[in-house]
Amino acid sequence: MNGFNPDTFMFKEELLYLAVMRAGLHTLYEPALRSRHLEDASTDAVYTTSEAKFNFVRENQIASLKVLIRALDEE
Repeated sequence: MNGFNPDTFMFKEELLYLAVMRAGLHTLYEPALRSRHLEDASTDAVYTTSEAKFNFVRENQIASLKVLIRALDEE
């Protein structure tokens, strides 16, 4: 397992779960683990207008979704 798929950017972490399933592994919920998620912090720092940010997110969502669809078609 190499972690996140390098062909996606910021989106479609489902590919990691798909790789886990295909490898015959299992996921585990560990309630003691904590993650700090700074929603939109990176994109807000880079894109100064709502339109530019929207376009960036939309383009990367579409590209990442195409990667996920291809991966699901391999089933």
